[in-house]
Amino acid sequence: NFPLVNAIYETSTNTYMYSANGPMQVQEPLSSDTIDLLTGAPNGFSAVTVAVNTAKKIALFGVVSASGESQILFYDLSVDPRDPILIESIPIVGQRIVSIASGGDVAAYTTLSLDNIQFVPLSQTELCVQDGTDKFLFRLNPNNGNPVVMNCNELTTRNNASRICKTRVNYSGIYSPPQDICLETCNSCLDCYQNGRSRFFFKLRDDGTVRLN
Repeated sequence: NFPLVNAIYETSTNTYMYSANGPMQVQEPLSSDTIDLLTGAPNGFSAVTVAVNTAKKIALFGVVSASGESQILFYDLSVDPRDPILIESIPIVGQRIVSIASGGDVAAYTTLSLDNIQFVPLSQTELCVQDGTDKFLFRLNPNNGNPVVMNCNELTTRNNASRICKTRVNYSGIYSPPQDICLETCNSCLDCYQNGRSRFFFKLRDDGTVRLN
């Protein structure tokens, strides 16, 4: 028997619940009673713990074998949370994982044999994907200063999409530049991505205004 451990992942339209109870399961508890089984666990392993990193759009399952060996499985949720894609597995040699959590760029887990919390970095091979309906700041209306927005689907149809990605780097209210939103179109997924036109906070002037560099 395995304990039932759940983790919730929420999008703008749905709520998904991932369960570790031997099998790895996913369902949409607010809209459907159907439960799907996730694939990818190595033969002879069963899931005992699960966590979700919402910011990174990743689900992490801790799986164990009858001999006590463990692995952490990383699933990308960004394309289809109901059918996530296994992107990485990390073995935990000689230890039995019992719990897992994740935030920022790391996963934290505990095992039966060690008292201290252990850490592993999250995968840097996550898929470069985007939601076509997400909106970014295209420009500010020169007449009233209101933001003019565009979504990623619209951007992909523009012949000058690459130029828009490179030159439209401002923020306004809740809206961000395309390089932050349309990652696939702008090819801006990797942590080491850098746009030379982007500006950063440098300091506050004596009059309280912000100086950007």
